[in-house]
Order: sequence, then structure tokens, then C-alpha cells
Amino acid sequence: MRHAAIGLFVLFTGSCFADEIAPTDASGRTLNLDFETGTLEDWTAEGRAFEGQPIKGDTVKPRRGEMSSLHKGEYWIGGFEKLHDEPKGTLSSVPFKVTHPYASFLIGGGGQNETRVEIVLKDTDKVIIPIAGKNDEAMQRAVVDLRAYAGKEIYVRLVDEASGGWGH
Repeated sequence: MRHAAIGLFVLFTGSCFADEIAPTDASGRTLNLDFETGTLEDWTAEGRAFEGQPIKGDTVKPRRGEMSSLHKGEYWIGGFEKLHDEPKGTLSSVPFKVTHPYASFLIGGGGQNETRVEIVLKDTDKVIIPIAGKNDEAMQRAVVDLRAYAGKEIYVRLVDEASGGWGH
């Protein structure tokens, strides 16, 4: 699976790994989990937290100086970059079948449970993997074990239920 940057931050993004495999839909079309179309195609937003997304380029460095987003590719989801910490919402990918044992993505932003990336089973809407940032603008790689879900459909959900400091 390709990786993505989510900011809450997530990026199921461009090529960091030579052997990366991009998730596809049932017809074999590569999904826009990396946001590299510059749009939210293959994602559904609820609430206002993800309005104006995705973000192009490192907008963290100009506003924070010593910090950088460390995203990969051109685009990423930056929960603070457009509307700051106040709005709340979710951003959910289309479902896709688990065809490989592991997934990788980049995550940064708030470390509380209210700002997180979730891997969700499509048939039950059960969250199988929740991961929060570490109160850091710099994205860090997360690798998740999906072996128990081989052949099942999952989706990725970015959750921003926080306002105030690190509410992204």
C-alpha cells in the first residue's frame, strides 16, 4: 500500500518505497489516498475541518520557521493550514480491499485522541486501528499490521474532534 500524509496530517502518498503498492478500487483504478490529484476525490468530508484541502507544499515552514511538515509528494491534508484549530469534522476514504499485510502513512499534528487517523472495517464500521499524532508539525511514519484483515474491505478516516491547541 502506498503511504499518505495526513495532517491532522495524513498522506497515503507518492513514492517513498520502491516496492509500494497503491490501493485500488474493484475496477483496478488507483485510489487518490495520497491526495496527489490535488483534490479530495475518493474522500468524503463531513463538518468544516477539511474545507480547502488538500494543501500544496510545505506551509508549515513559512509559519513556524524551524519546523517543517516533512510531507511527501506535493499535497497533504493540513488541518490547521486553512481554518486553524476551531472547525471539526471527518474525512473518510472510499473503501478498498486489504491485499497486503501492512500499510504505511505519515501522521503529524495533535496527540490527543480527538485528532486521529482511523483504519475502519467497512462491513461493521468498527475502528480497528486508531493513531494520533505527537503534538508535532513534522509528520512521522506509521506502519500498521493488516494481516488479520486480509481480503476484507477497509477505509481510512481522518478525525478532527478538537478545537484549541493542537486541535488539528
